Amino acid sequence: MSEAELLTSIREVLLNTFQERDQDIDIYNVDMDTDLIEQLSINSILVIEILVRLENILDIEFDDENLSPENIRTMRSIVSFCNEAISKRDT
Repeated sequence: MSEAELLTSIREVLLNTFQERDQDIDIYNVDMDTDLIEQLSINSILVIEILVRLENILDIEFDDENLSPENIRTMRSIVSFCNEAISKRDT
């Protein structure tokens, strides 16, 4: 999966998660280093939901000890976190 495809998948997960809560966000204009937790008011329940959705859509598993809001604080950190899980899956 290319970086662009991964980024698109992550954006779609975030967009769908917020749309289901009737929250309109413009995820396609979010900078790679924007603090998503602060800007989008992501709480701990949303962190888990987003991570589970990413696992399902990307066919990956995150290590339980690494499940942290810091791993989804920015688009850059989400991409990195997902890339780590993809690498583990593919080895």
